[in-house]
Amino acid sequence: MADGAPPIIYALAQGRDGYLWIGSAAGLYRFDGITFEPIPLRVPNARGWRATSVLAAQDGSIWVGYNSGKLAIYRDGRLQLDRSFPPAESAVSWLAQTRDGAVWAVIQQRGNWLRRYADGKWQEIGPHWGLSTQQSSDVFAARDGALWAATEGKVLVLRPGSTHFEHAGSYTGQAAITDDASGRVWVTDSRGSRTISGSQRSITLFRGALETTGPIVTQFDRDGNFWAVTGKGMTRVRSPDQASLRARRPEVAELEHFDASDGLTADITTAVMEDREGNIWIGTTLGLDQFRNARIVREPQLAAIHRNGFGLLGASDGTIYVSASGKLFSVAPGGEPQRLAAPFESTLICEDADQGIWAFSHDHVLRIQRGVASRTQARAVLEALRSNHNLDGCAADGDGTLWVNGTEAGLFSYAEGQWRHYPPSGDQWAMTLTPGREGRPQGRQARADRP
Repeated sequence: MADGAPPIIYALAQGRDGYLWIGSAAGLYRFDGITFEPIPLRVPNARGWRATSVLAAQDGSIWVGYNSGKLAIYRDGRLQLDRSFPPAESAVSWLAQTRDGAVWAVIQQRGNWLRRYADGKWQEIGPHWGLSTQQSSDVFAARDGALWAATEGKVLVLRPGSTHFEHAGSYTGQAAITDDASGRVWVTDSRGSRTISGSQRSITLFRGALETTGPIVTQFDRDGNFWAVTGKGMTRVRSPDQASLRARRPEVAELEHFDASDGLTADITTAVMEDREGNIWIGTTLGLDQFRNARIVREPQLAAIHRNGFGLLGASDGTIYVSASGKLFSVAPGGEPQRLAAPFESTLICEDADQGIWAFSHDHVLRIQRGVASRTQARAVLEALRSNHNLDGCAADGDGTLWVNGTEAGLFSYAEGQWRHYPPSGDQWAMTLTPGREGRPQGRQARADRP
C-alpha cells in the first residue's frame, strides 16, 4: 500500500490493453507496472462501493461487480453502471466469460445466484437449468467453453451449447475449480486436489486439506505449476512430469507455502492471476505481490563447490569466468562452459586494464588472454596464500596497474611484467579494494590488536 496499491484486493484481470485491473475495497484500479490509478464510478453513493469481481471481456471492455449488487462496464475510457443488470441483494462475487461470448455473474446469495448475459440481455439461471438454489462454493469457465460449478457438495458442468447442468463429481468442505494447459479440470477441497474431467482415471496432485481462512482460489500457470490462495498465505506445487504425477505417492507431494514472513505483503491472500508474460500476481489485504520466472538453469558442470567457496567474474565482454568442481571455466554469452584449467580452485578472479583475466589459487596464478590460460610467476602472492592469508579483491588503476588485496599480507601490484609487494603498515591492513573515481584503487582499513 506504500506504493499506492489499493487495500483488500478481491479480484485481478489483465485487459487487452495490457493493464492489470484490480477490484478492491477502494473500488476499481488499473496498474501499468508503475502507477496504481483509481477508476471512479460516477454515480450517487458509489464512492464507498467495493469492487468485488473483475472481468476482462473478449471485446476489450472491463466488467466490474460491486458489493452493492451493482455491475458496471468500462468501455471507451468511461466506467458506467449497467442499468439492465437485475437488482441483487448482495455482492457480485464472480464474473467470467465462456468461449461463446456469454458473460456469467455470481451473486453472493441463495436462490437464483447465477446470471447470464447473452444476446443483449440478462437471464437468471436456476433450477430450470438443473442448478441448486444453495449458494455456490466456486464457479469456473473452462478453456473448452464449459461452465463448472461447485454447490451443495456436488460438482456440476454446463457443456457448450447445453441449457442443463450435469452432475460430474463431488467435493467436501470448500471447493475451488480450475483447469490446466491440457484442458483437464481440477477440483481442490478438503481431500486434496484431483482431476474431475476426461475419460481417463482421476489423477491426484496432493492429498489433504490446505489451511484456509477464506475462499480458495486456484490456478495452473503455463509451466504447469499449481497455485492456490486460501486466505492464509499462498501454496505452490511445482509442475511434475506426467509419468511421475501418475506414479508417485501424492500424499507426500511437496507443497511450498508463502506468507508475510517470506515477503508477501500480508498473510491474508485473496486473489491469484497469471498475466500474458507468465508473471504470477497475488492479491492480499495489504497490497499486490508478483512472482516472476527468473529463468535460472542448473549447470551440472558447475554444481560442486569447494569448501572455501567459488570464484566468479563477469568480464567486460560478457564472458563469465567461474571456478567450481575443481576446475576453471569460461562461459561466453549464450554458450556452454569451456574448461580452461584443471585441477584449479580459486575464490578470486578479476580483470585487468587490458581485458586480461587473472585467477588466483594456492598453487599458481593464471592469466587468461583471448581464451588461453597461462601460468605467471607470482611468488610473493603464492607465499601469502600458503601462509593462510586470504586474497580479498583486486582492481586495475588508471595506469593499467593491477592491485591485489592480500589483507594481513599487504597489497600486491602487477605492472610491466613484474609483481611488487607492499607489506601492511604496522597492525593495519586493507579490508576491501575497489576502483576509485579517478582510476585509483581505494580501500578500507582494519586494525588488529595483537598480543
